[in-house]
Amino acid sequence: MAFSPVGRRFFSLALTGLLAALGGTVQASEGTEQGTLVKLGGVFTDAAATDIVPCVSNDLSSSPSSLVSLEAVAPGPALETDPQASAKPIYTMTQPGIQLVDGGPYAGPSSTGGTWVLIAPYGWIAGMKGEVGIGNRVLNIDLTPGRVLQHLGDVDGALMLHTEVGRGNLGFILDGNLIRASTSVSTAPAQIDVTFSQTLLEGLGMYRAIEMPDFLVEGKSLTVDFLAGGRYYQFSNGFAIYPVNPALPPLQTNLTATWVDLVLGVRTRVPVTNSLDAFARVDAGGFGISSSSTMAWNLIAGVDYKMTANSSLIAGYRQLDINKQSYSGTQPFDFNARLYGPFMALAFQF
Repeated sequence: MAFSPVGRRFFSLALTGLLAALGGTVQASEGTEQGTLVKLGGVFTDAAATDIVPCVSNDLSSSPSSLVSLEAVAPGPALETDPQASAKPIYTMTQPGIQLVDGGPYAGPSSTGGTWVLIAPYGWIAGMKGEVGIGNRVLNIDLTPGRVLQHLGDVDGALMLHTEVGRGNLGFILDGNLIRASTSVSTAPAQIDVTFSQTLLEGLGMYRAIEMPDFLVEGKSLTVDFLAGGRYYQFSNGFAIYPVNPALPPLQTNLTATWVDLVLGVRTRVPVTNSLDAFARVDAGGFGISSSSTMAWNLIAGVDYKMTANSSLIAGYRQLDINKQSYSGTQPFDFNARLYGPFMALAFQF
């Protein structure tokens, strides 16, 4: 059954609207008077219309749905029974385009085409080695990550959360690490109570300086970000000694310090496979400004394994070296210590 030109156009518009309502991207191919087929991606009309306005790209990363592109291809054979068969639209349904953020904490998204959010609760088993002193009281610390694991029962509370939010090449990073722990040791002459608290808060601005698409792995990018912001520190160690002999008075002492460092750094992400990335971050802070650290170095390195479209498992190692010399009141304060150990995180990207 042959349609008139008006009937063919009405049929093409009706079928296009039906397919578009199903949520896909429609491509219409129609012959022209020059015998060339023209593919129209997502155009809900036929080639005979005079008001077709093509868009600039068909890149799924720039929009949740396919845009319009024009592509000339070789003409197909026309049916002998219908001399105008080449003018009939040919419709195909293509996969809808949905933009998903690919990335993880400590390295950011692998692509910054739009608004992105990263949320990652994590656990850092941080040992500490160094010394902390106020005046003539100095506390030597040598606590390995293994010993920390053995004393997890002494932890009264902990919160470790890494979040990032941004749009395009700009973003903001907020990382919180809070630990409270206490223990008690009973000996023949006395009972000793020890309390410990640690707070590290980071607020950093991020700028995506380099993004190299299809680096080593097709569809994935090598990225380099510049970081700038601040890091807040709070360390507190308390000791209380209660002698068994009630005639002897108890002895209590507490070493507490808080300060803020300026932080400047850089981080990078390198794709390894379709589901695995390697990342690294290094930053420096303090620089002896006011009451900040004389110098602080922070190194983070690890791997990011993508489990689903918007979740990944992170594993790595972090080392934070802090050297601070200042005064607590009228007494000299010295904090020269290293926090180090492995960490794991479960990241969610949107």
